[in-house]
Amino acid sequence: MRAILGTIALEPNRWTAFKEPRMDLIELLPAIRRAGFNQLEIWQNHVSLRSLAAIRALRAKGDEVGMTFPYIGVYPIFTAGGLEAREQERIQADILDKAEILGTHRLKIMLACGLRGGEATPDQLRQVAERFGNWYREAKSRGIQMAVELHGGTVFDPVEAGERFMQAHPELDFTICYQPYDFQDTAKAMALADRFSGRISHLHLQAPQPQDQGGLYSLLEDSTLDYRRLLPHILRRNPTATMTLEFVRDCIAKDSPFDVDRVLASARKDADFVESILKSI
Repeated sequence: MRAILGTIALEPNRWTAFKEPRMDLIELLPAIRRAGFNQLEIWQNHVSLRSLAAIRALRAKGDEVGMTFPYIGVYPIFTAGGLEAREQERIQADILDKAEILGTHRLKIMLACGLRGGEATPDQLRQVAERFGNWYREAKSRGIQMAVELHGGTVFDPVEAGERFMQAHPELDFTICYQPYDFQDTAKAMALADRFSGRISHLHLQAPQPQDQGGLYSLLEDSTLDYRRLLPHILRRNPTATMTLEFVRDCIAKDSPFDVDRVLASARKDADFVESILKSI
């Protein structure tokens, strides 16, 4: 199965204040494998709040059930000061150690969380380039690449600011994790992908509903975006790009308890839909 499953979809505490996982990822691996998935993009807190010994156990369990961990999704902050800046350095170094243990060769990152590129000062951008650059080079020396996500609240907000950062720092030859800013307009989503043609290494797939339709998540086949057009358009120009199901139907539980089995069933439907599209390319 080509679709990677994002473990953020399986975590009900993903948006709580301290983002402490309700469930230990190692305990979820058998159910994930039964649902048909053999690759995971790990949400940062599923590993950053665990010891190295726990991560070694996770790797061993993955080997046992036939699971690999090609991505860790990371949310680095590069503009903090004082104690918070030192904490960020420790978190970022720790992620590289855990990526090595897990056999993860690429991080999916949101570049400078909390800093909108369009509002950043020159000093802030220089600080981002310096701190990110140090981390990026250390990762690269250990065989770990980085894919930077197109996302609000980062240097790529708006996308033009991210493009300027790329042009100013060609030495930071990261790839792009593509996702639309506008999930309602397929033509606009295709045009956004064309701006990074040849540099997209990864895609995040999801189908957020408009607020007037519930504001939850639909199956990909029911998305306002036409993934039957969008995926072939992107993959023809970026044929080696990988794909993660980031959010899926039932990953938000409004009126009932969070049910991992329901989330996994929805994820499998999305994965089967993606496979059907790939067969047509």
